[in-house]
Amino acid sequence: MMTRARVVVLREYGFLGIEEITLPPLSDTQVLIELFSASIQPAQIRLVQAAESPGWAPVVPGLEGAGRIIAVGGGVTGLKVDDFAIVGSALAGAADGEPACAEFVLGQGDVQSGRAVSTWATHALVDERFVAAVPGDLLKDHDSLAVLGDTIPRVVAIVSRGGITPDARVAILGSRGTGTVTEAVCRASGVADIVMIGRDPVDAHRALDVLIICQDDLTDEEASGGMPVSAEKVFIVASPEPGMQSDVGGRPSAFADGQIVLVEPQRDLERAIALIREERLDIGAVVARRYTIEQINEAVLDLETGTVTGPALLIVEPLR
Repeated sequence: MMTRARVVVLREYGFLGIEEITLPPLSDTQVLIELFSASIQPAQIRLVQAAESPGWAPVVPGLEGAGRIIAVGGGVTGLKVDDFAIVGSALAGAADGEPACAEFVLGQGDVQSGRAVSTWATHALVDERFVAAVPGDLLKDHDSLAVLGDTIPRVVAIVSRGGITPDARVAILGSRGTGTVTEAVCRASGVADIVMIGRDPVDAHRALDVLIICQDDLTDEEASGGMPVSAEKVFIVASPEPGMQSDVGGRPSAFADGQIVLVEPQRDLERAIALIREERLDIGAVVARRYTIEQINEAVLDLETGTVTGPALLIVEPLR
């Protein structure tokens, strides 16, 4: 049975449009997810900006989402039909080998290939390595689960294995979607002394324990301005967008010494779920605004101009 899906397609010159396509049959290692929601993060805003140059190959953006599994490939283990699931580029961790990427035909005969995750759609066809089942009763607001697939595991990895203790003095550079999530995870982990650079007053002479740089949140000025504070440890929440991880913010990096802590998917996701269960991390409160799939251009403009500074949710409805 072929599945029809509505997808947001990013075309040349940054044009975003909604197209209806037919998804190909599942491979042995893929799952098909009927999505509730997907996140709109700074990484995707940068992707839209990158598409403004001629010669852009059309893609369906989106690096994390939440939904219900409606079909699984013959070789899939640990996931089953009707599971609540999150999709995310961080969930594959540092496993060896290249995952199977979804290939499908868009409008005008264009073929998307090479992206492991594309969640700005009603349905996602994804390799099982990028999918994790979550308890159905974890949140009443199932849409908010979308932000569990990428940024939250990356930040949890830094806090839990970077030696960031509750008494640490922490500064966060980048105050948009990634920075908002980073602050929430740090506070949920017991860190109280947090300075958001660009939002809070900063004492350049004050010694800090940790500086966390949110790569995709940085303005041109922040990316080229060097270290705004002195800190014993510097961590980078790296861009999850393929092809944009090599430098900070896509620009020459002044933060080459920053550490990137690799995600351990099961461990870091379990830690995030525990913080939610203990009511220490309210991921619904982290979401700044919600948009329908038809409002995608409005959503991108709001995040691009700074009208919305936290992560946003793209609410999608199944194609009937």
